[in-house]
Amino acid sequence: MKKTKVTEEYIPKRKVATRYEPWMCDKLVEIAEQGGHVANMCQAIGIASRDTFYRWLDEYDDFKEAYETSKMYSQAFYENLLLAGACGRIKNFNFNSVAMIMNNKFSDEYKRSPTGSNTEINIGSINSANIDTTKLLKKAADLTRQLQFLEDDDEDREDQDSVS
Repeated sequence: MKKTKVTEEYIPKRKVATRYEPWMCDKLVEIAEQGGHVANMCQAIGIASRDTFYRWLDEYDDFKEAYETSKMYSQAFYENLLLAGACGRIKNFNFNSVAMIMNNKFSDEYKRSPTGSNTEINIGSINSANIDTTKLLKKAADLTRQLQFLEDDDEDREDQDSVS
């Protein structure tokens, strides 16, 4: 049986951080790039409490910004993992375990139905299993108009900038 190498980031820290330091921001993103979660981040930066972690999010803007970035990196890690598994690049890929993580960690974008169905599609706040075709087409048209408005607004600003 092949053993997984444990990276230094996942080795428990003995020293507990008592104060925030800016280097911790980079560590959050680094852990997220490996698919790490809040518990892994706390461990890597040496804090023993989620309460401290969430308090620092409120107290330090750069820490909060790093955490927001780390969520995107973590999601990208799992999306890449899912894609590799779906394309057959991972032997004995366990879709259900990755789907569970994505369902729980990124529930806004990857949410299963209460019945556990894998056939349901979520588009933002639209659940296609609970909407008829007419309503879905109307919502799609509304979103398309909104996007077109934003694109037109961006073009107008670019035109104004080029005139100035």
